Amino acid sequence: MADELPDADTLRILVLTDTHVGYSEKDKVRGKDAMDSLEEALQVGKSSKADLILHGGDLFHDNKPSRGCLYRTMDLLRQYTLGSGEVAFEVVSDPAVSFSRGMVNYQDPNMNVECPFFMIHGNHDDPGGESNLCAANLLEVAGLCNYFGRHEDLEDIVIRPLLLSKGRSQVAIYGLGNIRDERLHRAFQARKVRFETPVDPDKWFHVMILHQNRHKGSKGGVPSKACIHEEMLPSFLDLVIWGHEHDCQVKPQESLRGEFYVIQPGSSVATSLTPGEAGLKHVALIDLKQGVFRCNPVPLWTVRPLVMRDIVLSETGLLKTDTQAWTHRTGSIASSLASMAWAGIVADAFVTIRDSITSQLCQFSGSVQKQFHELDIIYPADSSSFVV
Repeated sequence: MADELPDADTLRILVLTDTHVGYSEKDKVRGKDAMDSLEEALQVGKSSKADLILHGGDLFHDNKPSRGCLYRTMDLLRQYTLGSGEVAFEVVSDPAVSFSRGMVNYQDPNMNVECPFFMIHGNHDDPGGESNLCAANLLEVAGLCNYFGRHEDLEDIVIRPLLLSKGRSQVAIYGLGNIRDERLHRAFQARKVRFETPVDPDKWFHVMILHQNRHKGSKGGVPSKACIHEEMLPSFLDLVIWGHEHDCQVKPQESLRGEFYVIQPGSSVATSLTPGEAGLKHVALIDLKQGVFRCNPVPLWTVRPLVMRDIVLSETGLLKTDTQAWTHRTGSIASSLASMAWAGIVADAFVTIRDSITSQLCQFSGSVQKQFHELDIIYPADSSSFVV
């Protein structure tokens, strides 16, 4: 269990992804949401005595995070990853192959790292510009993270493992930072993506972490060439950690071919009005021991709840032009949210009405203030359903 200390052969990894720090940071109410959730996740790692933290991309929401956002993130990493405790595992692969600084941060004689933070980049915080750097490079040069999974040559993508050893457990982690989905799809199809494995691969537990669109079948809403299919990944993998997808599917799912398991931690903050964002957010504590793993989902309680409801006009019996009846209906929604706030379920809330036909938000949006004093929403006469 997560409250048990890992033994000498158990490598405990805190896995999180898509924290989107800096999202809506100028909003007076929601501005600190992403930062609070990141801190809660880091607290989980510290309290559970995780050996390391593994982040699956989109640590930051903006490619160029604000100074305040970067400062607060660095402060949290200093608080929760530095310390006088010993690192119980060892990186046994050549760090010069995986890291631009040629070393893992806990090996730096000028740093005192207690829980190393490893990360790949996502599509929001990927490298670019004249320097071809990203925010992760700044954290790395400051000694606060170990940034890997970056691939320069997109015509020959070679994914080399980061090899970790703790006691009798050996783990190989294959990192793949975000590459434009269509381009990576073509690279897989053209066999331009190669995986290097360690000597005696059967002795290692193979984990891949990537940040790409995940193929969801014909109902997924994403073109089949704008995503990565599970079938594209090599069969020797034991576990795949899938970043970029915000739906929380933190319980291990067997792949379509039954060759490995997939964990999709999801985001720690809702950045869009979609049903997938409405579920309870989690991070994962993964214990790896001698070729087997156990995943312990840990809920995040600081995440602002997102509640969605469908209102179909044809089922209400109300006329589209009956504004008085609709005023009464929206008032009941506000009262329901107010009851949730008084019960301590939510501290405050925002309500947005979206026309499900046009998907337009701006002209139909209104907010419920912290005390739920008023709800101002304009309804178009020609719409047939809304999502709340």
